[in-house]
Amino acid sequence: MAVSYGLTLTVAVVARHYEVKRWQAVLLGVATALVLGTAKELSDDPYSWGDQAANTIGAGTAAGVVFTFRL
Repeated sequence: MAVSYGLTLTVAVVARHYEVKRWQAVLLGVATALVLGTAKELSDDPYSWGDQAANTIGAGTAAGVVFTFRL
């Protein structure tokens, strides 16, 4: 959860630094975190739905932070 949060927040803040629209920056950050998290989960044996849910919660929380604090 923490890695997905940090990855989403970092990508979104860097994208905002380059003047990407807020919603596009958040979408890019969430997509990056979820793609990497899903790839990691697919490489694990067995696949963990709980870990995937934690990745989603972390990315969603970071998206909320970006919109709440207008980063």
